[in-house]
Amino acid sequence: MSTAPARSARPDWGPRGDLDPATVPTYPVVSAEITDDRTIRVNGRTVPVPVGLSPAQAVVDAAAAQARRLPGLTQAIRVSVAMEGQRYSLVVTGDQQVIPLDQPGHGRPRWLLPLLTAVIAGVVILGGAVAYVSVQGRHSPRPLKTPPPAVLAPTGAGANLPVPAPPHFAEQAVWSVSLDKTVAPVVADSSILAVTSDHRLVLLDPANGGAYWEGQDMPSGVNAVHLTHVDGQVVAAAATTTELTYWPVPARPAQATNAGPAKTSATTVDLPQQGTVVWGPTSPLVQLPNQTAGIIQAGKVVTLDIPVGAQAVDAERDTVLALDPVGHWWRVQPGRPFPPAGTLPRPQAGIGDIMRSVPVDTGHVLTVWPTADAGVVAGLVDLATARVTAEMPLAPATDTGTPLAVAVNAAAGHRTALGAVLADATTGRLHYLGGQLRTGIITGAHVYAVDQYQNVVDVRVDLPTPAVTNSGSTTTAIPAGVLGTGDGDLALVAADKVDKRLLYALPPGR
Repeated sequence: MSTAPARSARPDWGPRGDLDPATVPTYPVVSAEITDDRTIRVNGRTVPVPVGLSPAQAVVDAAAAQARRLPGLTQAIRVSVAMEGQRYSLVVTGDQQVIPLDQPGHGRPRWLLPLLTAVIAGVVILGGAVAYVSVQGRHSPRPLKTPPPAVLAPTGAGANLPVPAPPHFAEQAVWSVSLDKTVAPVVADSSILAVTSDHRLVLLDPANGGAYWEGQDMPSGVNAVHLTHVDGQVVAAAATTTELTYWPVPARPAQATNAGPAKTSATTVDLPQQGTVVWGPTSPLVQLPNQTAGIIQAGKVVTLDIPVGAQAVDAERDTVLALDPVGHWWRVQPGRPFPPAGTLPRPQAGIGDIMRSVPVDTGHVLTVWPTADAGVVAGLVDLATARVTAEMPLAPATDTGTPLAVAVNAAAGHRTALGAVLADATTGRLHYLGGQLRTGIITGAHVYAVDQYQNVVDVRVDLPTPAVTNSGSTTTAIPAGVLGTGDGDLALVAADKVDKRLLYALPPGR
């Protein structure tokens, strides 16, 4: 029978480093547990202790491996280690240097610390009261000191995701917050937009889950929020059947603050009768009958005519992109005559008439054409040059060229998936996702989709050849977004927990 070896009050983590912990991001955090001398648990996964290493050094070894995979110049990561009823906080560098952030003691009876704490607290309170009475009237009260932002604890740290985590992410959260049950969070670039359980519209700090911005006057009856553009500015927006509300959003502050979230007043726009809000890849549009559309400008809806047979599909400031089913396109503006129609060029492998055209942004269109071998070919068109920048032949099994395929836009814009193809306007490239996949969300370096059996699939699209990980499970969580590059630094997953809905921030793992 294996017994845990006796350990010193201060574990031997290995070589000490001199890195300033304040320069290390507060996420991700490696969660580790030491239970015996043969195995450790890292981010919920059991790991054998290598021969020649102590369990503490094995934790450092595993954390250093994760630190080396982090983007940026600071190859260091925070670590939380549970051992014999104590929890240790460390910073571990990629070359296995350790900076202990605390060193809890051992060997005391478990009842002693609470007793000492209570006695000391009583003495402090009594002494403070005496001191306060003796100096009242002679000195102003000294302000209460708050801990520096770097040591503020994340909100809801350590919460366990109640469903299988996305591939390559841990199931224990760095932080978690309670959400409105009916409104999904939105993740775009480094922004996390959410509606809290008390119906506040907020931007959350990726480092700790705290709100650094709040949009005031959030209307009731909203079932979705968006990060989009109005007047060329990034805004949070929501719509009901009668009005559209938006708030300009700030950039995330460089440092955490204890001052509470900055607040922005709402701009509310009354929608015209028979108007329907459509969320284009770049900006919202109001579609109206009789070849009419509306754009949001300076707090009101400005209407404009759309060429006969065409439909408004995206907008940027005062310009609307319109497409028709036979391959023509226009950029139209309020109060101006229609410009001559452009024609979407055909890829080299394409023949006959165009099958589909969908906007990627106001300057790029994803097109689908038939081929001579009864397949289809996708093409990415740059409207500024009227050229096909990339094309991709597809097998007949794909639904890319059929009305069954629904275009999915990235929350940050400029990327659109249609059936088996992802079009990226920032690079002018097309990526093959898989002929039997249906895209759920495009985020960072990942596309999350489901296969024909409803299993969740993760496709890495930042590689020369996309890497596909099939979870083999229909219950695996699809994140609202992934922050960071490569495998990702943090996955944001919304999931139900009994009578609540929580947003879990998951670090890399597994």
